Amino acid sequence: MTPEPALSSRALREQADDVVRKLDTRERAVLVAIYEHKVLLTEHLKAMFFGSLRRTQDQLRHLAQRGLIGTWYPPQPRGAGKASAHHTRSPRAVLMWSRRSLGSRAPSSAT
Repeated sequence: MTPEPALSSRALREQADDVVRKLDTRERAVLVAIYEHKVLLTEHLKAMFFGSLRRTQDQLRHLAQRGLIGTWYPPQPRGAGKASAHHTRSPRAVLMWSRRSLGSRAPSSAT
């Protein structure tokens, strides 16, 4: 098994641009909101962009499967049930956090 060759920064940028071109307006807005707030709960994103919890969960799962966001659940005391999902930007998506890629609302730096 041979290791995959490392991609140049230009190739990574082109790959990121290709992913961004395939996003719809709402998906871009969700990514910008997560970037601006650093962490958002499913309930926050539902209130901001979606009409139903199920649709919100489906869309966020789709973004996570594509590596555009990270999702985690904080620990809960035993018997307290499952905590709300917390959504953050993924390391893979950091390449896309630019005005050129996501739109004019996105910050220009990835810090």
